[in-house]
Amino acid sequence: QECGAVSRKSFWTLRRLLASALTLSLTASVSVVIFCRKFGWILSSDPDVVGEMSRTSPALVPFLAVYPLLLTLEGALYGAQERSTVLWLSIFFWCMSSAAVGALR
Repeated sequence: QECGAVSRKSFWTLRRLLASALTLSLTASVSVVIFCRKFGWILSSDPDVVGEMSRTSPALVPFLAVYPLLLTLEGALYGAQERSTVLWLSIFFWCMSSAAVGALR
């Protein structure tokens, strides 16, 4: 009985951690897009650079949103002594990131 209660508690804790990570990362990524579109002139005085930053900033959203989830899952899996799963998760994320960057080119 206690083992099931511990795993249920762990599941809900992980669920809350992932929800928090997703909420904060989506908020941060939308903030970056808004900053690039409205305040890009702070980073560059070249109007072409500012225009390109504004146009391409939405491409950052998937990376900024997913990376904190990856780190949260890695931390939870390390804590559960699931090192091989962490390795496969990292490899999967690297492959997906490489494919996304390739698609953006």
